[in-house]
Amino acid sequence: MQSNQPSSAWNWTVGAFWSLSREVSIEQLYDPKINQLFSALFGEDAFAYFGVPSYNCNNYPGSTPQNFPNCEVYYNQNVSHDRQLAGFGEVSYNVTDRLKLTAGGRFAKMSFDLSHYGDGLENYGPGSRSGDYHENAFTPKLAASFQYDERNLYYATYSKGFRPGGVNAPLIPACSPGLIQDGYADGQSPLTYKSDTTQSYEIGSKNSFADRVRVASSVYYIKWKDIQQNVYVPGQCGLQFADNLGTAVAKGFDMQAELLLGAGFSLDASIGYTSARYTENSPRAMLASAGDAISGEAAINYAPGTNPPWNVALGPQFGFKAFGHDAFVRIDWEFASRNPWPAPVQDPNSNQYNPNSYTPPATKFTSIRTGVTLGSWSVAAFVDNLFDSRVTTSYALVQSDTNNPSFNRLVPSSVQENDFTFRPRTIGITATYRN
Repeated sequence: MQSNQPSSAWNWTVGAFWSLSREVSIEQLYDPKINQLFSALFGEDAFAYFGVPSYNCNNYPGSTPQNFPNCEVYYNQNVSHDRQLAGFGEVSYNVTDRLKLTAGGRFAKMSFDLSHYGDGLENYGPGSRSGDYHENAFTPKLAASFQYDERNLYYATYSKGFRPGGVNAPLIPACSPGLIQDGYADGQSPLTYKSDTTQSYEIGSKNSFADRVRVASSVYYIKWKDIQQNVYVPGQCGLQFADNLGTAVAKGFDMQAELLLGAGFSLDASIGYTSARYTENSPRAMLASAGDAISGEAAINYAPGTNPPWNVALGPQFGFKAFGHDAFVRIDWEFASRNPWPAPVQDPNSNQYNPNSYTPPATKFTSIRTGVTLGSWSVAAFVDNLFDSRVTTSYALVQSDTNNPSFNRLVPSSVQENDFTFRPRTIGITATYRN
């Protein structure tokens, strides 16, 4: 619900939110010739390698065939539920015709549960685990804006945010030595991890100059506490889990501009800078060090997953008439810099350090588009990734393979690496009809 009196100095909004999501994840590997494979790789069959007696796919010790179809080599099933109930509200007051103050908040009640069942040789036999996490959170917001005149707006905001905690699925027994090395004395990954929180401060402005230049800019400072990050387990584990690793600060600025240059020419431009780094050592066994860069969602299998500090985009456009119809041609160029700060997996002081991890290079991406309007139809041709850039944008590593013939020869280790890059140069046509 919200107020409906625009002439009033007071305006308000209140509401409620509810959600329930259920997720089922099943991973299974089935190989009827697993013994032949292991004998070729390791010189012994899979049963000897994993230290279990032979079985005929129906009498694996402790297995339950009704829950473990075909006695797969590896079977993992996770069923989770995520529930949220929240109420929120915001009120603003026009102190003068130019100055407006705003205050708001959201209170949320959250719960998360996970049920896990695993089986198979590579899962070290049958096992189950379940856990749940409950939390309440209040996130406030304060803002002030000043409309100096019709062309210039200035504002400042403070807000608090969070991500809900959760439950980790268990790791295999081979992970225990690495977990102990990481500071988990019982050799077990934590059952749960708690929420992380941010406190964000921002000041900015929106300005227009001579009806030809429009600029939006801001400077921000974010303090990030109890950061949820993936933890890579060293040794022969090859798996990871989530935990709260410490405190960081993200700070930077951004600016977007639109320039009308005349004679049909215009230019969209933006630039942004962000430094997001730990400010304290991780409270547990040096999982992250002060100065390390924060890893994002791309941090999978020893990829650093860090964000580029500099981002620049340029979009010049030329509008013209083609046989009496409106037409245009536009180029979009994007640049993302290389991150100069190591992620925990690149920091020799971190227990997550992997000498094979490296920082992907800076990237450039260019697209071109041209089109024409024909009455109710708009037709455009485009080329994405104009220069067919194939630079590595991210990657995934697996463990060193000591059984590979090249191990400890000309290279220090043999590591499987899967690289990711842009979609290859793509040429196409779009047509849009508007009635």
